[in-house]
Amino acid sequence: MTILPVLEILLANLIWGFGFVASIWALESLTWIQIFLYRFLIAGLSGLIIFLILEKRELLKSYFSIAFIPSIFLSLEIIFQIFSLQYTTATEGGFLFVLYIIMIPVMEYVLYKKHLPKKQMLWIVLGLVGSVLMMKSKEITIGKGEAAMLAAAFFASAHIISIDRLDKSKIKTFYLNAFQLMWGAIFTAPFYFFIKHDFSGNYSTKSVLGLFSLIFGSTLLAYFLQIKAQLKISPSMISILFLLESAFSAMFAYWLLGDRLSPGQWIGAAIISISALAVSLDFLKSQKD
Repeated sequence: MTILPVLEILLANLIWGFGFVASIWALESLTWIQIFLYRFLIAGLSGLIIFLILEKRELLKSYFSIAFIPSIFLSLEIIFQIFSLQYTTATEGGFLFVLYIIMIPVMEYVLYKKHLPKKQMLWIVLGLVGSVLMMKSKEITIGKGEAAMLAAAFFASAHIISIDRLDKSKIKTFYLNAFQLMWGAIFTAPFYFFIKHDFSGNYSTKSVLGLFSLIFGSTLLAYFLQIKAQLKISPSMISILFLLESAFSAMFAYWLLGDRLSPGQWIGAAIISISALAVSLDFLKSQKD
């Protein structure tokens, strides 16, 4: 029995939760396309350099090929997420994003006729109840920011499922992440030159800290942890654990951005934590059996 995959997802959620705040900080001085390209290019190059130092060069083409499809979904997920945060709050954005918890089992059923265990359906419903309670307003209005975050949730679901379909026994997860990031940078680079940028150098301390956190935390480390945990945990189960990302994003927004949570929102965060704990216990039990 091992608790390591659960701890890896917990750490990834913690990093991504802060990532919503880091993105808002970075947006103070940078455009969304700058943030995306810098984080993917620098994180990807860091992983590629390590690969070239430690691995055989003939594996280069293989990793680029394997990482291609996941990189498309990941790139679209992050682009829509950063775009959305220009028009919605970190708290509300975080809790719209978690709707991938129901997108994943639906997509798995449509694509692979895979049925979800009834107990996991219960934890999904519980997690969604917590997410509803976390929303600041009782009425959900869908503007361009909210629509973009829902698109991000869809592509996040597709990314998780595409990673699950890979034969990960034959690849090293750190390098897989690095190469999907490199593909993301390649996809985005042409668009970079068609958008006006501010090169005045007037970057705030917060924007620089936010960008570095996104590069080495949310991008290089957290996505590696996700892929590594998926060696043991199914997409539907991992999506429930990812609900904790929204709880962490709300907590960081409370501490660092001045967002205030109502008693109902704190209850929602507690319910989400309970559903994640239940899934963790189910996973540990399955490992024991």
